[in-house]
Amino acid sequence: MHFILHFIKKILSYFVLLWFATCQFDPYADKLCVIQPSIHDIVGKYRFQFQTVDADAKDSTFFNATIVLDDSLNYTATNIPDFIQDQYSGRINKKGHWRMATVGGTTGPNGKDENVFGIILDSMP
Repeated sequence: MHFILHFIKKILSYFVLLWFATCQFDPYADKLCVIQPSIHDIVGKYRFQFQTVDADAKDSTFFNATIVLDDSLNYTATNIPDFIQDQYSGRINKKGHWRMATVGGTTGPNGKDENVFGIILDSMP
């Protein structure tokens, strides 16, 4: 009985170690913005280069999708793919206000915690 408990404990410890090891990797970490940009650095027209929501979505789903951010903090979003529960459900066209915000955090290469900055578009799903 002692052997079985020891075996189960050992298996569980390997599972926990594996779980922690796999949770630490983010293949898009190098794309995160950890230095807060100025508004003037953000203003402009953006086109989708890739997406990470649906691995099975065709690249054509994202053609012509643009977001224009102006310096008065207004945006125009055109042909933005919409996903409901990770499934493509059509396109969105909206106008509204945008703001820069801290949207998360990460650990930098120096081991220190860093804020991740992003853009919040009001009235977008």
